[in-house]
Amino acid sequence: MSSKPRSLLANLRRRWRDRSHARTSTTRFGEVPAVATQLPDWLRRNRRTKPADLVAAAQPFLIDAEHLAAAERAALAGRLAEACAQAEQLRELPVEERLRAWLAATGRWVELADLVAERAYVAGQYPTVLVGGRLYADFGELQPTETPEAMLEVEPALCGLELRIRRCALSDAGVDLELFAVVRALDYAAYPPRIEVTGPALLGARQVDDPAATRFSARRHQCHDQGALQVRIADAESDLSVTLHAGDFQRSAVLSAARIRARLPQLRSAADQVSDVVVVGDAVRLVGPGLVLPLRGRRRFRPEGPLAPGPLDLPDLQPDPALAGRLPLELAAAHHRVEVTAPDGRLELRLAAPLRDDERGPFRQTQLQSRHGAAPIDRGLALFTSYAGTAVTDSPLAIQQELARREPGLRMLWAVADHAVPVPEGTEPVLVRSREWYDAWSTAALVVTNVEPDRWYRPRKDQLLVQTFHGYPSKTMGKVLWRSKNFSPRRIRYQLDHTSGTWSLLVTPEQAMDRHYREQYDWTGPIVHEGYPRNDALVGESALRRREQVRAELGIGDRIAVLHAPTWRDDLASDFRAAEQFQALDVGAFTRALPDHVLLMRGHRFHAAGSDRPGVIDVTDHPEINDLILAADVAVLDYSSLRFDFAITGRPLVFLVPDLADYAHGSRGFLYPFEETTPGPLVADTAAVISEVGDPAALRDRYAAELDAFNARFNRHHDGHASSRVVDAILGLRSRRESAPDPS
Repeated sequence: MSSKPRSLLANLRRRWRDRSHARTSTTRFGEVPAVATQLPDWLRRNRRTKPADLVAAAQPFLIDAEHLAAAERAALAGRLAEACAQAEQLRELPVEERLRAWLAATGRWVELADLVAERAYVAGQYPTVLVGGRLYADFGELQPTETPEAMLEVEPALCGLELRIRRCALSDAGVDLELFAVVRALDYAAYPPRIEVTGPALLGARQVDDPAATRFSARRHQCHDQGALQVRIADAESDLSVTLHAGDFQRSAVLSAARIRARLPQLRSAADQVSDVVVVGDAVRLVGPGLVLPLRGRRRFRPEGPLAPGPLDLPDLQPDPALAGRLPLELAAAHHRVEVTAPDGRLELRLAAPLRDDERGPFRQTQLQSRHGAAPIDRGLALFTSYAGTAVTDSPLAIQQELARREPGLRMLWAVADHAVPVPEGTEPVLVRSREWYDAWSTAALVVTNVEPDRWYRPRKDQLLVQTFHGYPSKTMGKVLWRSKNFSPRRIRYQLDHTSGTWSLLVTPEQAMDRHYREQYDWTGPIVHEGYPRNDALVGESALRRREQVRAELGIGDRIAVLHAPTWRDDLASDFRAAEQFQALDVGAFTRALPDHVLLMRGHRFHAAGSDRPGVIDVTDHPEINDLILAADVAVLDYSSLRFDFAITGRPLVFLVPDLADYAHGSRGFLYPFEETTPGPLVADTAAVISEVGDPAALRDRYAAELDAFNARFNRHHDGHASSRVVDAILGLRSRRESAPDPS
């Protein structure tokens, strides 16, 4: 493979540095600020700081404490010891901040590192106990037995009584209210409360159980079902007082008349009024204007089956006062929950996955997670999951299809995020986060996944988990990525426990790639390195037939199809599964310059889908990336591992990488030189893209030798039979495990 000219790479880097919008910061989502070197200056500047302010400001140093030198730890401990001695002045701070400070102040650096690592993803959520009318956090083994009560008492912000009006309706007798009365840190299941309501207009009040109160509180370890109230008042002209008693714990709050009046149903503008919402099967009928919304309808890329969760587009409709008094409503459809609200007086309908009440919300999910491992392994059960259930695709699908041919008696489940995700014939869907889904993760003898399991999952002795991943290894990952994000050694061990610590068998495309997983994940177990099963669909006569089918389905016709798929950028992420899309291509300029081309816009799976425009088909939510690879005549990519898959087709690629220097040395980085994995031109702007893709045949001829060398190095096992080889490895490992003597 010929290397890229040094002058071109230097020019790309220079052009990116000189761009007016170049970032001054490359902070990435999940990155731990590296503040250890700033501690001496911070200590000098905070000599007379108030105890609470000092402890709050010290948190970045406590989270990064493993990187502090011994002398720096001692200095920080001394300053925090002074603050912790004045515990009463710290009580407004979150309990975890106080506990971290006390651990450091008493020299318990190992315990501090464990607390920081173990609670990195659950901060603010913990069990509580009620003692002597006060609530205390219970961190279990993470808190030393001699921890002072003052460091564990829950902060007042979580101990107050919160009131929320869920529904407000007019009746012949007055006003009917449904309220939630919640003390977030108090577990009503362990300490059943008695709730009283008083007020001059009160006609009656009743405390009832309602799981929606627990969902409102959004706590993982506290149940608030008993915090629902049904209240009738004569009018909305006076306040209500609410008092909660749980043993010697008591809290009170006032619900003002103004808040009640603000929720009274009102007849607003002259828009159509809806008097009722009725669900029959998979259709919603809005009674009043006579509008019927079919929930089982055509969708863009999946013409059959239920609609995906999300809001439904409605005309400007308003609930009449009677219906408004019943909102919010949750109705059961065949494949959804239908949530009906009117937050601004305008009727809104949203479809949601049909989880049951005992499966919804953080508390119920934590309960289901706690059951993991209780039931025996089912040797006749296999669970397949791809992209957390959002699609049935990738290597898990290819493996499942091969296994179905070989072991037709095996019961096969597919994890689906909702019932809009179709599953192959002969398999069963299991709804993500349902009780059945947790049971499948717990009991399936075989689990095949292309993403890491959720952090609650613990591998079981007789369970075989096959990790296929969903992209060719090329970007930094594992320990080198975590260190670049300033993760502490203990935090890295935690990450390893929840990644490679769950694997039984790893799938890689090529033996040369194995070392990256062994080095970056400390993986010493078995690897099958003979191609990705997902790429079997990209070769052979069936691939050519599928190409024509997809082009017809997308309406490409005889136009040149250009697949554009910018990758995820860590420094644009706002969540583990959400990020702004990087916009390097001027789509308008592209379509104006190349009217005989069509741009297939493919956002990352964490990007929101856009809309079609002249010359552009948005395929972000197309369920099968292989279809798009086959349909395209040329690809415009950046750092996405999609380049390895696309190269299998033999069609040309262009690499739009104006931020190459920033990406390589700041926001992410690579396992090996990026330039070695780009069998096509590297360009920095839209004009260069237009120039290169104008004639795909000429582009292909120019880089034919480079592409052949690339495929010989990276894709030699992608011959259409990788699925068979991987299933051989799975069955072989299962057989060896079953025949091995029990070490106990």
